[in-house]
Amino acid sequence: MPTRAEHRRTTLLVLSEAAISLFEEQGASATVEAIAERAGVARRTVFRYIDVKEELAFIHPVIWFDVFDNALAEVADEQLVDKFRIASGAIAAYIDTDPAAPKRAFIVTMTNPELAKGFNSIYQRWIERVATEVLTDRTAGAEPTPTDRFHARIMGAAVMGMVDATVREWMFSPPDVTFSELYEDGFEILAPLFDQLAENPKGSGT
Repeated sequence: MPTRAEHRRTTLLVLSEAAISLFEEQGASATVEAIAERAGVARRTVFRYIDVKEELAFIHPVIWFDVFDNALAEVADEQLVDKFRIASGAIAAYIDTDPAAPKRAFIVTMTNPELAKGFNSIYQRWIERVATEVLTDRTAGAEPTPTDRFHARIMGAAVMGMVDATVREWMFSPPDVTFSELYEDGFEILAPLFDQLAENPKGSGT
């Protein structure tokens, strides 16, 4: 019997395929009801996983939350930079197992600008997820200061900016270029920021 996590992932993949197919056929006018019907799920099931219809174009980044969290759980005692390198590397490796699916999602979004609302929503959720991990590591259970929160959000935005640039580069790269290769290059640029954050004392204004 599949676990709850496996059932969730299967449902999300079915929803993604239904949504991308309908967005390809009908553009952003495809309705939640039509997507739910094609996926073989109830409309209310769709809204367990997304807040607005446009997010259905970005189901794969929602699945990546689980990949990220599972990898982090296995390296909880590592330094922050290593935790992010390993956990985000797990996402990159996951993408490379089936690159066609996320590429279809990004292509359909590029050809239907109305779906950008979904990208922005998921993008912000990822910034918050990264910032939360940075803040948890930085404060070690203590009450975070406004400076701690500010630094954490900067790191969240920096990481996601790099991921966005990596995705766009990957979309137009030759088929033999893996997402993992490009991501590793991008992460090397960010790694010194993690080191600098670790050198600053908690709550420091520097």
